[in-house]
Amino acid sequence: MAFRLTGGTKDYIVVGSDSGRIVILEYQPSK
Repeated sequence: MAFRLTGGTKDYIVVGSDSGRIVILEYQPSK
């Protein structure tokens, strides 16, 4: 699941791990 903050240029990818923890990764296409 990926989402973009309103008015922001960064994309955030939400990853759910097996332990039930949620990890949010910053995705920057410019890199």
